Amino acid sequence: MIPTTLGIYVLQELKGRGIGLIGNQTFHRGQKILVHTPLLVIHRMINDILPLADRLELQQEAVARLPKASQDLFIELHGHVGNIDKIEDIIITNSFGIPLGDYNEIRNGVFPETARLNHACRLNSAYYFNNNTLSHHVHATKLPPVVRI
Repeated sequence: MIPTTLGIYVLQELKGRGIGLIGNQTFHRGQKILVHTPLLVIHRMINDILPLADRLELQQEAVARLPKASQDLFIELHGHVGNIDKIEDIIITNSFGIPLGDYNEIRNGVFPETARLNHACRLNSAYYFNNNTLSHHVHATKLPPVVRI
């Protein structure tokens, strides 16, 4: 199945890390790399409020209610925490903190495309979450020719 070219990206198997989204061009400082809405959003307080069994059941039900294509995107993500539950492991490994609701409480948002970005140890991109559009934006932060993701 892999590698697959998606415009300016290539999906590629990365040994021990699942499938990565790798840029196949140089991105210039400030250039938009990705914009996506979350596939799944879970309030972080779920860990404090619900017993483990209930939390895992709720997360499994949330994924089961996604459209089939979205379920596939989610399940194909790589988990590396080694948690007892695959879905929770994927959430922990691939979620980004997003401020939503009253007082901008932090939720965990899963953005499969952003989670797959191959990145350098020296930061080459930055992201922000737009509350008005519920979208996650990733932009290049370095000047060419060093920016490659």
